[in-house]
Amino acid sequence: QVTRAVAANPEIEELVQRLEQEQADRLELRPDLPSGETLAYRLAFKAGQPTPLTAIASLFLHVDPFHLLGNLIFLGVFGPPLESRIGPARFLIAYIGCGRLASLVQAAWILHATPELASIPIIGASGAISGLMGIYLVRLYFSRLRFASVTMLFFQGMVKPTRFTLPAAVGIGLWF
Repeated sequence: QVTRAVAANPEIEELVQRLEQEQADRLELRPDLPSGETLAYRLAFKAGQPTPLTAIASLFLHVDPFHLLGNLIFLGVFGPPLESRIGPARFLIAYIGCGRLASLVQAAWILHATPELASIPIIGASGAISGLMGIYLVRLYFSRLRFASVTMLFFQGMVKPTRFTLPAAVGIGLWF
């Protein structure tokens, strides 16, 4: 009965229509592109339509700011030491190579397991970051990650900065 009352309520229907319109606006539908596709959708790697451009461009696209932030945090922790160890050119090659390999493996799985999803975009740098962390673990297995934190002791009214270290394998385990 509640469902019928909600469905019959014109205010609820208007709210749903407004939310759908806001979502369409947020996706930045572009009428100048075929089928109103977004530029992000056109640049995303798709298992059914792989191209060299989308294979690289999709490594720099993200679903939302939290996806981007999570990748940036782990890239910020593991990237600089690895880049200083292997050099900037090799680091870039490793990033793009790991990202492309991850996209191709995911595309192969999609085509094998659920071919009807071949047009779903594969975006993000998570595969590239995972590959870099694997290289980090192989090249810098002995290293320890240094962290700083602020502990707030509310009951005592104190803010206490602390520092601690973790083995690299534990830090990488936090990713998964």
